[in-house]
Amino acid sequence: MSYQDFIPHNIAAKKIPVAQSTLYRLVREGKIKAVKPGGKLMYRQEWLTAYALGFGTRLTKSQKAEIALLDGQRSEGE
Repeated sequence: MSYQDFIPHNIAAKKIPVAQSTLYRLVREGKIKAVKPGGKLMYRQEWLTAYALGFGTRLTKSQKAEIALLDGQRSEGE
């Protein structure tokens, strides 16, 4: 996984869509996964999709497959 696989906080907030302050709160509450390389919150698209679908942060294999399918369709349509 490379740094390019991650989405910065401001763009992630637009993708869900929520306010940036709400996204900070969701991370603090453990509702969305995030990493903090270099002091900046970063996200993977699958983590944002999981939240949007109501899956939470611990995914089953079938949930991961559904997210992969949806994210694949989204990238083809962009």
